[in-house]
Amino acid sequence: MLGRAFVVFTAACCACIVAGPTTGSIQFDETVNLGYSCSGGYLSSWTVYNRETQKQGSASCQQPVLFTDMNDGAVYTFDITGYSPAASSDKPCWQGSCSVRAIGGRVTYADCSPQINHLCGY
Repeated sequence: MLGRAFVVFTAACCACIVAGPTTGSIQFDETVNLGYSCSGGYLSSWTVYNRETQKQGSASCQQPVLFTDMNDGAVYTFDITGYSPAASSDKPCWQGSCSVRAIGGRVTYADCSPQINHLCGY
């Protein structure tokens, strides 16, 4: 006698919850925000300060400033300051503030250029 195999399917009662990304990153690039790059230009360094987290990022030539672990949908206010070797190193030549909304699971490229004041005439 041949054996017969039986397969029994039962409906399982389970809930599967898949959580989406809850954090993202916000990146600032010098040429977008200040209108200058460091290579042969007026810009020597720059800083970006996040008012909500109280974290600051600084960069020199051709380096972006990246803030990570930003909550999805949250709006953050940033203060941006750029310095020039042509002016005193203590004197900012670019300065401004803007708000940026974070998007979970991706990098948001901030463009705060309309809010940046050119203080040194270039």
